[in-house]
Amino acid sequence: MAIYIVNTQSSNLNVRKEPNTSCEIVGKLAKGTEVEVSSVKDGWATLSFNGQTAYASADYLKLKEISNADIDALKF
Repeated sequence: MAIYIVNTQSSNLNVRKEPNTSCEIVGKLAKGTEVEVSSVKDGWATLSFNGQTAYASADYLKLKEISNADIDALKF
């Protein structure tokens, strides 16, 4: 899992039921929203949205940079 930030130009990012632009939109993510992505394949990010598996275009997601302090906080 990795944290990504929605990086759209002006509008919200569509979250879809399946990894293609012709399928149902199940919601939207605002620019700047942090999301946990489980995988990226063929340009689509797999994420959990309202308790279900959903997809968003990876073109509009930017990997969040993690500081050393964040890494240290994750260590047991």
